[in-house]
Amino acid sequence: MAIGIVLLFIMPEDPRTTKLLSESERVLAIARMNADATVKRDGRKEKTTMKLVLRSFNIWTIACSVGYIFTSISFQGLSLFLPTVINSLDHFTVIEAQLRTVPCYLVGAVYAILNCYMSWYLNSRGIAIVVCMIWQTVGYALAIGTADPHARYAACFFSLIGGTSSAPLFLTWGADNAAPTQCARS
Repeated sequence: MAIGIVLLFIMPEDPRTTKLLSESERVLAIARMNADATVKRDGRKEKTTMKLVLRSFNIWTIACSVGYIFTSISFQGLSLFLPTVINSLDHFTVIEAQLRTVPCYLVGAVYAILNCYMSWYLNSRGIAIVVCMIWQTVGYALAIGTADPHARYAACFFSLIGGTSSAPLFLTWGADNAAPTQCARS
């Protein structure tokens, strides 16, 4: 936090007026900002005011933030304790328990790529997020509701399938809703 506070005072706010850039670097910085921006401002930045901050808190940004926090807590908790969870299914060695996490993550990674691609293709993050939440809920319900080690191992797959792509989808949903205009797909 201290570094962040110090950076508020030493980082240049505006490339047009900073003394840290030469004229050619200034032109390049403004060109890059315009290339990245949906709305071209020629290096000018909208002043941060309390009204602007309060305007950013609408029902969608709050829902996105809360959803992101909850899915991240759930997914990160599972990621940290997955070897322990798998070891509780049977008494494996440390290496065996770690190796049994690999298939879960591989399936989760493949699903994340496919799910995020489909949400982009359909231009709908909400449906993809709901499907992820269903997978994650089924996984946790199965893990809690049964003592069968095979079903609990399957629950690890379901929970990771739902958790891996939900956080990126929440971030994309938030960015999509915060953008000033809709970006055209090429």
